[in-house]
Amino acid sequence: MTSAARQAASRATWGAAIAGLLGLVIGSRQSAAAPPETDGHPYEAVLAQRSLIGGSFEADGRRWSCMGTLRRCQAILPEPVPTLRACQSLVSRTGAASAFGRVGGPALGAADLMVCNRQARPQPPGPSLR
Repeated sequence: MTSAARQAASRATWGAAIAGLLGLVIGSRQSAAAPPETDGHPYEAVLAQRSLIGGSFEADGRRWSCMGTLRRCQAILPEPVPTLRACQSLVSRTGAASAFGRVGGPALGAADLMVCNRQARPQPPGPSLR
């Protein structure tokens, strides 16, 4: 094998090793970011108005995290499909939802959202427009 051929083989070997390490690092970051299915399913609710409470809190034994200014709440729930109970436990603390469901999965339909929002905590009156 010539010197040039050995250098090319060495570079290819190092390139493959670096690519393999990068794959491991990137793969571990992706698996750490996405919760395993055994721990539950990611849910998100879009609130009709700014959340009445922000940050993390429990509703019916479920840990939610709400960003009031964005009108979004997120949680990891055990249910594979959205339930009225899960929706109602959230809106009883935050106010009405305009959407509720699994991230990238099934969501409650309009009729179920209406039923869910019957349990919604009332919004305080806003300022007068006069």
